[in-house]
Amino acid sequence: ISKTTDGGNTWNYIQYSGTGGTVRSLFFLNANTGYMTGSGTARFSKTTDQGQTWIPNVNIPVNSYTNMYAIDENNIFAVTSLNKIIKTSDAGATWTTQTLLGNSATLTDIIFKDANTGYVCGNGNYFAYTTNAGSTWTQHNTSSNVGLQDLDFTGGVLYMAGNYNYVYKSSNNGVTWDSIYFHDASNPNQPPGGAPGVIYGMSVNGSDF
Repeated sequence: ISKTTDGGNTWNYIQYSGTGGTVRSLFFLNANTGYMTGSGTARFSKTTDQGQTWIPNVNIPVNSYTNMYAIDENNIFAVTSLNKIIKTSDAGATWTTQTLLGNSATLTDIIFKDANTGYVCGNGNYFAYTTNAGSTWTQHNTSSNVGLQDLDFTGGVLYMAGNYNYVYKSSNNGVTWDSIYFHDASNPNQPPGGAPGVIYGMSVNGSDF
């Protein structure tokens, strides 16, 4: 893992516990406490010292985890390539597994806007939301024809990326979606002649992406 403390001008390498596996996502609750997910020995670890050291969670089921979200240190969700959401409500001492209906591909991202309302997306154009802290999930897909990769929530609006030319947005928990066409062939910073490729990540700040 690489870490910067000067706005990205310099980076320091940090070795996480173990030498195998692949790191796929990082999530920080605050300046000190964060989590790492991935595969192999990197499937789930926690730090309480700003990422300097990482402690593996040996209780989580053995899967390849693509992303995760922590509401607080007790309530944590992780998504896998096996169409499953893994949840703990006791800081990782025990975990429960949910298999989402209507989807058979990799789940790629999960976020919550508050303790009860959350969202999950994945390959195969899959999207679902919960309003009861993840007890049940309701599916409402977008019109995308590619895998959905990344979620962001800001200003009361949910954003989702994963298409070639569009970012999707919803203000009603994903029941209906509007699309934002972002490809501009006249922009020299975008590839000419069609779609720039699948978007795998994004960050929204007001009206800026």
